[in-house]
Amino acid sequence: MSMRQQPTTRSALARRDQQQRQQDKIALAHRHAELVQSMRQLRQLMNRLELAGTDPHSRRLAAAIVDQMDELLPDILARESRAVLSGLGQAADTWTQQAAAQLRADQGWISTNWYELRPRLDGIARDQSWVDLDLLRDAAELFCSLQREHVSLATTLLERDVRHAAAEAEPDTIASPH
Repeated sequence: MSMRQQPTTRSALARRDQQQRQQDKIALAHRHAELVQSMRQLRQLMNRLELAGTDPHSRRLAAAIVDQMDELLPDILARESRAVLSGLGQAADTWTQQAAAQLRADQGWISTNWYELRPRLDGIARDQSWVDLDLLRDAAELFCSLQREHVSLATTLLERDVRHAAAEAEPDTIASPH
């Protein structure tokens, strides 16, 4: 590769990376909406378990939540890493750096909480009697609370990034003397 081709290749890679980040941002907004819906379903399941116990509808809902979260969480966390966290440099302001650190920490907590919640939901889906509904309720409430805060923080970081990019894209204008 000649010296002349190298900058073009770097430029093409940078453009491709930027396009991927943009696609991830758009997809992330949709995935966050799906996650919020899954959290609503989890709250509905908890209410239903309190009222009706582990009936067939509760088991189907629990199975659906497990399937949705198994598919959603890894995708969301990967897209957040690419679209939100990878684009933040050392030049980011203090609030953004702290928010990014919190988002990274949240990702670990979310994975851990899902690791603890998932077998309980799967137990409901499989009509297993070992599931303690009080522990399930506490784990579900914690998980939903953490998810709400996490989605809010990720959304705020995405919006700030969009505003920052828009501000950088606007050409500097000099007031004319007219």
